[in-house]
Amino acid sequence: MTRRTGEDSYERLKQTMARDRALPEGFLTLIRKDLDTLFKAYFEYPEDALKTELTPWAGEGYTLKVTLSAPRAKQVKLL
Repeated sequence: MTRRTGEDSYERLKQTMARDRALPEGFLTLIRKDLDTLFKAYFEYPEDALKTELTPWAGEGYTLKVTLSAPRAKQVKLL
């Protein structure tokens, strides 16, 4: 995953959450796909290992809970 892809995902998330108090259908699926793309760059895990939960606060905002059960991390090549 490139830095640009991560920045694009972040901007898309920020704009959607700022624009809509009622999140559109499939929004959590979109977040999960973006997180899956990010985590697969660093970890090896089965498809059902990534869990996401999005809960609105009583006031403004959301709580996003992400759980990943990954048996191994990929070897990271540093420059």
